Amino acid sequence: MKKESEELNRFYVKWIRDKMPYVLLKWAMTMDGKTAARTGDSKWISSATSRDHVHKLRSEYDAIFVG
Repeated sequence: MKKESEELNRFYVKWIRDKMPYVLLKWAMTMDGKTAARTGDSKWISSATSRDHVHKLRSEYDAIFVG
């Protein structure tokens, strides 16, 4: 069950093996390559399904970088 064990401990295994953190990038952008409306108006640019998935992922990670 080596594969299952490594998947279960993937964050730790990455750190021990490579001395680097396990990083996941989630990026939402519009069809024209923007990440926000030009006017500065707040608007969802990702789907509800995508946002639900990201909330699940956030529960699995130790830290979240927002910028």
